[in-house]
Amino acid sequence: MSDSTSPVQPPAEDQKERGTTSQDPGYFHRYIGLPFETLILQGSSTRQLSFAVAIGVTFGLFPIMGVSIPFCFVGALVFKAPQPLTHAVNYAMYPLQVPLIYVFVRLGEWIMGAPNVSLAPYEILQLARTDMVRFVEEFGLTCLHAVLAWSISAPLIFVGAFSAVRPIIARLRDKHLTHAG
Repeated sequence: MSDSTSPVQPPAEDQKERGTTSQDPGYFHRYIGLPFETLILQGSSTRQLSFAVAIGVTFGLFPIMGVSIPFCFVGALVFKAPQPLTHAVNYAMYPLQVPLIYVFVRLGEWIMGAPNVSLAPYEILQLARTDMVRFVEEFGLTCLHAVLAWSISAPLIFVGAFSAVRPIIARLRDKHLTHAG
């Protein structure tokens, strides 16, 4: 066939329309990278972006599930950090939040000198079904132990996350500013 387009591969124009060119940046870049680049280029400072990541990481590890969203909202307001990035990082922390609940509970129990409570899901559900008062007494205190341990750890988590991402974000901003200018 002398035609420049083969029957196996669609013409380059069709590939561009479908977003399937060999230079297609991919799903991650399209849905994660480009929005982040847009934040970088829209006037958020390196410091604000670093605060957004640090807030999202810190509150994303809060040991009580479901309450980190309002904390992230308030934290982003206080530090004037971009809300979308703060919440995206918060959601990204979920795979770490679940196993760290156990760590925070045990650390809190150790700090308070309290006996270890069983964290077996079956036993927790059984207790909730049979004796709600005892369940609230036992696991209410367990939640407080976890929050205590997180509260002690939170400043270290925040400073560590901020310090780790600030140079990375600064390099990304410099790269984009040199390409844009």
